[in-house]
Amino acid sequence: MLQLINFSKSFGNKALFNNSSIHFHENKIYYIYGENGVGKTTLFRCILGLESFIGAIKKEGKELFCVFDSTPFYLNLTGIDNLAIFSKNKKVQELIKEKKLNTYRWIC
Repeated sequence: MLQLINFSKSFGNKALFNNSSIHFHENKIYYIYGENGVGKTTLFRCILGLESFIGAIKKEGKELFCVFDSTPFYLNLTGIDNLAIFSKNKKVQELIKEKKLNTYRWIC
């Protein structure tokens, strides 16, 4: 599980997140959608430790990675199939196709 607890992030006077708590459960696929500038990429940069923030992020699991891609999902494919297409890592593609997902996999 990945938990954001009392998570806050802002740039100057613009608050992207204000005391937010979010729980992401293992072996689930989450699609984060929103207009440019609302904080999607910043959220995942914070989770990956690339940005500072206020609050706590608790990570449980062996592996955490993020695929940044602006290409929209293919609506005629499943989430798993879309993940396999977006990943450039052949080993990850195989794991996704075989549905051997026992750790976190994130798309942003």
